[in-house]
Parts: sequence; C-alpha cells; structure tokens
Amino acid sequence: MNIGTKESAIRLITGFLFLVITGFIFIPPTLWILAGFWIVSVYLLLTGIFFKCPVYKLLGIKKNT
Repeated sequence: MNIGTKESAIRLITGFLFLVITGFIFIPPTLWILAGFWIVSVYLLLTGIFFKCPVYKLLGIKKNT
C-alpha cells in the first residue's frame, strides 16, 4: 500500500467523474480524447481500489503514516 485512504477516496471520486463526463458528452469528440479519459479514469479507479500506484512505486514515493 503506497496510497493513503484520503488519496484513495479522491482517486475513486475523480475516476468515477471522468467516466460520467465521457458518458454525457453530446458533442462527438475525437476518439483519442475519449480513449484518454477512459484510460485515466480506469487507472484512477484501479489505484484507488487497490491502494497501490505503480508510478509512485517507480518514483519511490511512500504514503505518509
């Protein structure tokens, strides 16, 4: 676990909001923008659920306890 509970909650909320935003876009965006939002939202949701961030691990960042 290298993510705290507060950061996990923020990641879950942000990831969910990104999914909602992409579901309600009425102007047809480019596929790349839509795919980017989906990738970011899935990444945020997974890191929020499992309390682990691969980028933090690569950078050597640990949560403050």
